[in-house]
Amino acid sequence: MLLKFHFDGKSFYFLNVDGHHHHYFVCTNCLSMFAIDCNMNSTIKELKNEHDFLVTNHEMTIYGLCKDCR
Repeated sequence: MLLKFHFDGKSFYFLNVDGHHHHYFVCTNCLSMFAIDCNMNSTIKELKNEHDFLVTNHEMTIYGLCKDCR
């Protein structure tokens, strides 16, 4: 699966080699990326049960500075 994220007015693409759903931390200085676990399952269930909302996709990217760039 090809994944895309936007930063500083540019689009970046990379290959998700394991095929699993992840969220990402992106360093705004060196652009290194780290996959982080998705913990949205309870929120998605709540949207479905309480609001009859069908979630078809979700994205979350966290931006900041990695330990090497701080």
